[in-house]
Amino acid sequence: MASEITVTPLAIAHWDLITELFATSSGVDGCWCMWPRRPRGTHTPDRNANRAAMKQLLDSGQSPGLLALAPR
Repeated sequence: MASEITVTPLAIAHWDLITELFATSSGVDGCWCMWPRRPRGTHTPDRNANRAAMKQLLDSGQSPGLLALAPR
């Protein structure tokens, strides 16, 4: 039987999942998908600042993207 993938708007309820995901990938750990949200030329791969900024977006109720979830 094939696994079903669920795509859902990213929400604060997914915080533990995305922190785990970003911690296991050096390619996104410093960025936290904040690069396209920063004014041109101002983004830096500052892990702590970008993590805090993403958390602030989620805490405010915004959904900054989609999350694809597969059964574990």
